Amino acid sequence: MELIVAVQATAILFSLGFTNYRIENDRIFLKLFEKFNMRYGVMNNNLNVEGEIVKKTMEDYLNLCSEEYLWYKKGRIPEDVWNAWEAGIRYDLVKSSFQEYLRNEEKLNDSYYGFIKRIKRYNLISNSHHPTPPTPSPHPPA
Repeated sequence: MELIVAVQATAILFSLGFTNYRIENDRIFLKLFEKFNMRYGVMNNNLNVEGEIVKKTMEDYLNLCSEEYLWYKKGRIPEDVWNAWEAGIRYDLVKSSFQEYLRNEEKLNDSYYGFIKRIKRYNLISNSHHPTPPTPSPHPPA
């Protein structure tokens, strides 16, 4: 009888612990999500002005993208949210304004928490100095 009670108590405690873990994980995700969206909102107007994007905005944008990628790799950003964000990132990075900046940053291969390596998979960085930006595929390479 005592064994059954002990097993039930353990199961209840485990269930409560797991529920608390999920709640805390959701709380962390919400904080990250709000923070990233707020930062993106601040720079969004500059990202949509083709040819007039200042270096600081590009740097800020790549820092934001790399932080999002870091938290995605750590499992704090859900797959569906990351996929939506990444589609938007690919859309922005093919703009000709970004291409020269990306070619310079590409040399720092290990910077940006591995984000530069990830975007290389999509062939988003043109090798030409006067590129026709590649068209991003909506699907990651196999």
